[in-house]
Amino acid sequence: MSLKPTDYPRPPQDTGRGIHWSAIPYHGKALSDIDFWLGELKAMGFTWVKLLDDGGGSSLELCKVLLENGIMPVVRLYRYQPNPGHIGGREDQTVGKLVEIGVRYFETNNEPNLAVEWKDGRIPPDWMKIVAENFIIDANIVTKHGGIILMPAMSPGSQFRKYLETFKEAGADEFFSSGKAAIAHHNYWGNHPLNYPYDEVNQKEHPGATVFEDSYCWLSWYALLEDFRKVFGYYVPVLETEGGLWPGQRDDNRYPETTPESMAEQLTFVAKFMQGDEKVVLPDGTELSVLKEPGTYYFCTGWWLIANELMGHTDTAWSSHAWYQLDKHLPVVDALKALGSHPRKEGVPEEEVEPEPQPEVEPTPTLQWDPRLDDLGVKLVKGDVSKPRFALVEARWYDEQESQGRHHIFVEVIKDGKRALDQQVAFGWPDNCYVKGLSPTGKYAADFPMYAPIGTIGAGPYWVKVFTAESDKVEGLGLGTPETPHLAIHTSFSLKFQWVEAEGAPPPPKPEELAQTLWETAKASASPHGLIMPLNKEAPTFKVAQEQGLGFRLSPEVEFTFKDKKYLGQIFEQGYVIFEVPKWDEPIILPREEGSPHPWETL
Repeated sequence: MSLKPTDYPRPPQDTGRGIHWSAIPYHGKALSDIDFWLGELKAMGFTWVKLLDDGGGSSLELCKVLLENGIMPVVRLYRYQPNPGHIGGREDQTVGKLVEIGVRYFETNNEPNLAVEWKDGRIPPDWMKIVAENFIIDANIVTKHGGIILMPAMSPGSQFRKYLETFKEAGADEFFSSGKAAIAHHNYWGNHPLNYPYDEVNQKEHPGATVFEDSYCWLSWYALLEDFRKVFGYYVPVLETEGGLWPGQRDDNRYPETTPESMAEQLTFVAKFMQGDEKVVLPDGTELSVLKEPGTYYFCTGWWLIANELMGHTDTAWSSHAWYQLDKHLPVVDALKALGSHPRKEGVPEEEVEPEPQPEVEPTPTLQWDPRLDDLGVKLVKGDVSKPRFALVEARWYDEQESQGRHHIFVEVIKDGKRALDQQVAFGWPDNCYVKGLSPTGKYAADFPMYAPIGTIGAGPYWVKVFTAESDKVEGLGLGTPETPHLAIHTSFSLKFQWVEAEGAPPPPKPEELAQTLWETAKASASPHGLIMPLNKEAPTFKVAQEQGLGFRLSPEVEFTFKDKKYLGQIFEQGYVIFEVPKWDEPIILPREEGSPHPWETL
């Protein structure tokens, strides 16, 4: 069987935007400046990072930091000239430690079609068979810990079909079909335009050329996915672990040299494509988008190279490739920061979605709880019930069939009979959360895609609450079923929060009761000297009486208690003025019947 794209691990706020860390497996220099680098990664919208490990855990601390900040590491277990060969006991232990902290994707080989990656610099005639058989050995080691192994990426411009057929003959289908393996891809394209080889210049020289014959282009990911489907019968994710371009390239003299500005322009387009904001239409009418197959399996970029010397690499071979250099950074940095980012879109494009009516308002806050939630381990944690709050009034789970491909938490928030557009919802997971405003239209006020199974961390990785007010909190949400809590099966939740008054609070007192208590308190403290009383023009009761024209004072300001609450009141010729302390902007005014006695007259 094959799996859906959403069955594979991805970062919480996946933008599809990834970058290659330094070209060395030691990260002490980068960790010493990690606050700076994390700030830059987030500002540019990166949620994936490819990095190297020396096979003994040299990346462990860096991976922890990245994961804590919602960034998915892809780890290459670096071996010098790894062919022919496979990983061993040292890497076995390291994979176990990395998987334990949350790393999932691993590379164990690199560009095996190049002589530089072979011992003695010589490629044997049956190199594909040797690489595929060693891949099976590596796969057994990586996957026994719960990791996902990546098929070794070849160098840019390679043809994929025979390579893939050799892996299938070696038995790789066992790992690909079960979600234990995916594809690494080195997607460089030199100074070619993004629509190469379909562009006008190339087509004039090579009429009818397609990406399947000439894959030295950005669109090579499409050729790789389609060739994989033709060989294996299904798709698996493609993760770019190197790729992009850098200033000064002119591999093809038919096109201008890559400049810092053209680099920024092209990568900005790809960034928008990866989060679902752009699409490409080929000459035969094929539409490529991350919103539809096979683009849904195009997981991330892996652009080369964030830094060289600034991350401790002393070899200057890559200095001009680095985005951050000793004396400057390339324009692509500012371009991506200016672009911004958002989580990768899922499903069909927005323009194809039927507008849906606003939900009906539930007239009562009685909780409607889907009993299947108990089987999943979902829990309701009430907010402070002594205060007004957004209470959970409805919670429902949708199984795989009911979800119809969706894998989201859908939320509605109601106050005063309508959607509370001034509020925000927090969707959280361990050590982080994403705060989202409410939409004025649509069936739900907010939604959030889930990628982790419910059994990933204890009772589940996700929680939800209204962020901007006192609120109940729902914990233990995630993909999967009660029977398969560790599988990322497409399931969904809908939650509805409604504003309610404090539970158990007494009903507000009737004004008549307050006036009677004020009268009795004033009578008990009345002066035997009659109406001689001090005048306090700053008293809130006196100010309100003057504004309302309530006439002469018939009592001083009187403090009294009614049902455990403190009040300040005063009696005037034509009415009572009362405040609950300290609500000085909420006066309670009650008319006084003409001719009725005041406290002094009853002495």
